[in-house]
Amino acid sequence: PTVPPSYSISSISIQNISCMVPTKLKRDNYLVWKALVAPIFRRYKLTGIADGSEICPSPFLLDDSGKNTGIPNPDFDLWYEKDQNILIWLNYTLSEDLIPFTVGVTSSRELWLNLEQRFGGVSAAHIHQLRFCLHTVQKGDLMISKYIQLIKSIYDALMAAGAPISESDLIAVTLNGLSNDYESFVNYIMLRISSTSLDELHVL
Repeated sequence: PTVPPSYSISSISIQNISCMVPTKLKRDNYLVWKALVAPIFRRYKLTGIADGSEICPSPFLLDDSGKNTGIPNPDFDLWYEKDQNILIWLNYTLSEDLIPFTVGVTSSRELWLNLEQRFGGVSAAHIHQLRFCLHTVQKGDLMISKYIQLIKSIYDALMAAGAPISESDLIAVTLNGLSNDYESFVNYIMLRISSTSLDELHVL
């Protein structure tokens, strides 16, 4: 949904967030979740608060000598409103089993770092494992339909993790896992590689 620049971020409802981030964060989809959340931060100029580059202003105005005047700083109030709204948004996008990670967290930056440290590496390792499985899968004794189904399941998992591969690479991987019994079939497909999809392999 497009919100005019004049709107305050506080006017963005939970319903808006659920539309913009339809996928809740789980233990194995951090990269997908981050890819959905990051554009929202950029759109509303909130990235600096989440990544720590926009430093929290002093709660009170300072005089020329740097002493606290006791007068509330409107810049702090604005920063704090943004920070807490981000925190509420992020909390709403978490799956139920991750809610305990929000206990004791008081700022959006703290939660952002917490999630990144806990799940960023897990997602990277998960993607590496999926790619390894894809490049080492062999048909073996599987029926061709089961073999294609297995490859497509790994491909779908990579898509869900935010690390898709091209269909041409997918076809190459599929052909590579076939035994010598399929040599003539592989040669035939290689001639048609530019116009053949994985679904066509199943039909052929």
